[in-house]
Amino acid sequence: MASKSILVLAFLLILSTSLFSQNGIIITEIMFDVPSDLAGDANGDGARGSRSDEFVEIYNSGTEAVDISAYQIIEREGIPVFTFPINTVLNPGQFAVVFGAVGTAGFGSHIPEGTLLFAVNEGTDENVGFNNGDGKSNLSNSRDRVMLVDVLLADTLQEVYWGGSSSNPMFPLSSKGIKLLTPNTVSSDSIAGSIGQSVALDPEGSNLWEMHTILTGEAENFFSPGLRAVEATGPPPATLILSEIMFDVPQDEAGDANGDGTRGSRSDEFVEIYNEGIVAVDVSGFQLLDREGIPIFTFPDGTEIEPEQFAVVFGAVGSSGFGELPPNSLYFAAQESDENVGFDNGSGKSNLSNGGDAILLINPAVADTVAEVYWGDAAPRSSKALFLGAPNTITGESISGSIRQAVTRKVEDPLWDLHTVVSADTNSYFSPGSNASKTAIPITGDLIITEVQFDVPSDLPGDANGDGVRGSRSDEFIELYNRGSSTINLEGYQIIEENGIAVFTFPSGASIEPNQFAVVFGAIGSAGYGAHIPAGTALFAVQESDENVGFDNGSGKSNLSSSGDLVALVNPAASDTLMEVYWGDANPLTSNAILLAFPNTVGGADLSGSSINQSVTHPLDSDKWGLHSTIANDPESLWSPGLDVIVTSVDDEFNIVNGFNLEQNYPNPFNPSTKISFSLSKTEKVSLSIYDVLGRKVAVLINNEQFAQGNHLVTFTPSSLASGIYFFTLKLSKDSITKKMIYIK
Repeated sequence: MASKSILVLAFLLILSTSLFSQNGIIITEIMFDVPSDLAGDANGDGARGSRSDEFVEIYNSGTEAVDISAYQIIEREGIPVFTFPINTVLNPGQFAVVFGAVGTAGFGSHIPEGTLLFAVNEGTDENVGFNNGDGKSNLSNSRDRVMLVDVLLADTLQEVYWGGSSSNPMFPLSSKGIKLLTPNTVSSDSIAGSIGQSVALDPEGSNLWEMHTILTGEAENFFSPGLRAVEATGPPPATLILSEIMFDVPQDEAGDANGDGTRGSRSDEFVEIYNEGIVAVDVSGFQLLDREGIPIFTFPDGTEIEPEQFAVVFGAVGSSGFGELPPNSLYFAAQESDENVGFDNGSGKSNLSNGGDAILLINPAVADTVAEVYWGDAAPRSSKALFLGAPNTITGESISGSIRQAVTRKVEDPLWDLHTVVSADTNSYFSPGSNASKTAIPITGDLIITEVQFDVPSDLPGDANGDGVRGSRSDEFIELYNRGSSTINLEGYQIIEENGIAVFTFPSGASIEPNQFAVVFGAIGSAGYGAHIPAGTALFAVQESDENVGFDNGSGKSNLSSSGDLVALVNPAASDTLMEVYWGDANPLTSNAILLAFPNTVGGADLSGSSINQSVTHPLDSDKWGLHSTIANDPESLWSPGLDVIVTSVDDEFNIVNGFNLEQNYPNPFNPSTKISFSLSKTEKVSLSIYDVLGRKVAVLINNEQFAQGNHLVTFTPSSLASGIYFFTLKLSKDSITKKMIYIK
């Protein structure tokens, strides 16, 4: 035994003087006292063994795979009890578990798939286990240790030890040694002896150890090989963050955050939560608390927040419901009434205080505070508290008081600040349900992009250029419109795509008249353009051939990508980008680029992907883009090159509910006059205008405030218009209806 002791002491001397490495491999759970009866069958082979069901669990907490071949588990005397076999690789986020032994039945199904499983003694469950070769075949409850060592580097990665007494104390064998007592345990108690369960720590939480039942909060939860201990308790809340809070609502209509049509100093306050994890979190029963620790909202049963999803709780919402908010987010209201009530804590407080308050997200089932944000003169209530001031804000300033906007953070950046600061947009006051977005980008200038087809409909409905052939590249097109009062010389203007490369340059002599459309197709065949394109449209083609070529950027790309691309209209002579539209996974080239998604689209829809099978467009009198069929309110209307898409995005029944209705003119067709009737649910400013088939406004019948009482009747008598099809549009502050009429001289 003398020679063996000398070897052990020499080995330990090397360990104690080596340069310790840190590769993310840590010990996360140790079972040194197996629960009694079948409850102790940790390896799942059908038998409880006081030695065979002992185990050591390790975890890769790093970001790279680690080859743990020849790593060893060493016990109290410094003697190896297990060596990992050659070619053992532990991936990031993966567990490896070493049991004392496993029987012929193999490991149980309770161990998660993907866990690396080993046994000190293979193929036998004769109650053997961690044998150190000196007659010791198990981990001692009263005093022992587990060391994880990279022998090749003489590097102790971690050491956990427990027990001992004043007459027979335990000492660490390395600088990595931690003992299972204060300050290394959750309860601050010493852990050793007959505990009848494992000891564990949360690899994604603190470095504090504890008995498994205390760590999980469940009296019958004794171990969890291959699984985070906290995951054995139910929904993991750690992936939820508070991402936006409105405690001071902007003034007037700008403060209508819930979109119900009314600005309320309490009702439009809101709290936004985001799930930054990779699994859904069941938040049933989770609560929002204020600075007094009193619940102001409880999430209903069955509520799950999906990965990368937002959930927003408003103070209240009126009978009209939530307005145009980002789709795919969850929306709740503390009060189902917009009588300017809100986050009522039952102690006379019905809103969040500007001067100082707190929002806590808690899981009462496990008495856990998930997140807390506080501001002003409020005091923190938990260890998770984050103060809205330095060092937690972008500017380093404290945020409270009369700010007239939300405070927020981007989901990818932990720093908070005023919404205008985080969004880099002085007009962006809040963004419930989205990631600190900017406000909608307005369409400015006289020459604008009005329609883009990047995903051509299938079969002959895709023949947008009308040459008799459907081409996935040739029938792509870009439509422009001159809404100014002067002719624009297009010579040398370019259309640029995602890589900043020109895919079309307007030829010499090209121009666009006031109220005229210009359309650029990918290609055009020998048959020329179809009769469906209105006369007077300026028509161009990138390629004068329909061999399925199109918007070629000179880098092997001959079409617009439906998954992500952009179209920018540029005047190179003036180094001026007139307008830019982008979609999907493309990156914009300019700061004023319009994303074809929230908040620039109807209903916040994401306009990208290969399943669109139609153009995307906006009407001349609106900045909101949408699928052509949506804007036209016609499932068969897939494109309209050279023509303004007609705004009938909502039907009459919907508009009656939302405050107005427009009847079909009578008679129709008509000569010399026709009557137009409409009704309103409230007094407000409206306009009633007439347009020709090119989208030009030819008459304005009403443009003032109208009372809500009864039907309104207007007579239209054309004076100098030609026979043909015309459209009449009733427009309110947020919505409009358009109908078609026919005039016959």
